[in-house]
Amino acid sequence: MSILRKTKLRYLWLGTFVLLFLPENVSTESNLYTALILLFFIAFGYSLFRTGSYIKAKLNNAYQVIRNRTNRPVLQSSITSYPMDNVIVERDDTVVTSFPRVSSHYVNPLAYSKAYLDRQSSVLQPNYIVVDTETTGLEPSVDRIIEIGAIKYQNHVEVARFHEYVNPGIHIPGFITSINGIDDDMVKHARTIDQVLDDFNTWSENLLLVGHNIAFDIKMIVAEGARVEASITTNKVIDTLYLAKKLFKKEEIGNHKLSTIKNYLGMSQLSHRAMDDVEVTAVVYQIYCEKYGKRKSTQTK
Repeated sequence: MSILRKTKLRYLWLGTFVLLFLPENVSTESNLYTALILLFFIAFGYSLFRTGSYIKAKLNNAYQVIRNRTNRPVLQSSITSYPMDNVIVERDDTVVTSFPRVSSHYVNPLAYSKAYLDRQSSVLQPNYIVVDTETTGLEPSVDRIIEIGAIKYQNHVEVARFHEYVNPGIHIPGFITSINGIDDDMVKHARTIDQVLDDFNTWSENLLLVGHNIAFDIKMIVAEGARVEASITTNKVIDTLYLAKKLFKKEEIGNHKLSTIKNYLGMSQLSHRAMDDVEVTAVVYQIYCEKYGKRKSTQTK
């Protein structure tokens, strides 16, 4: 019997029950009206109960997913067992060196939730660093950085580059590889995030950091730093997403995704790769500075 048919029968029985117990001295029309009101409240209460049960089940599933993701195995590639740190695993007469394991514990969102707001700036600078990261996902509490790209500018002229793949210590999901092209093999010999962050913090000095939707990148960097107890940059940041919204009208560009802006500007860089995204972001920032630089403020608030 279908769920819809069961529901109809349930309400039919409820209506009959209500009508049987109504006072006899009340007119049939009043009985029907009263019965309909009671049925409405019964149905409403039942719907609230079912909705509450559904939400509770979904929240429990979400909790299980997050808990499982925080305990994902180290990068496996073709390895069938879970290797420990610095051991050799044999499979089909092939010797495979295990990947160094990074701490996989869950990072409390309180550690990074205000990372962007605490660093946000509206003052345009001629000396700055444009930065972008690629990650295993979109949740800083459990996901990892797998690539960092940055270009340092002085008076809007490029003077240095920083690029590192990062061994996340966990498997890179297939759907992430389909987006940015980075897989386990590309990062298996890379350094871990604690080493990379130390070098990036030194390299970035105290310069302004510029990025497209940099709020996400900063949260990822701070979360990773908290996870491995590494030093965390405190540089001020500017988000070119807000600058782009002022530069390019949505009616003429469609949206303000970096890939869309890249195509709109006729640039040939790849999308969702750190250095390519950095080059596009730098152009957006420089166009904005050229147009509004005399005002000394992004005036996006």
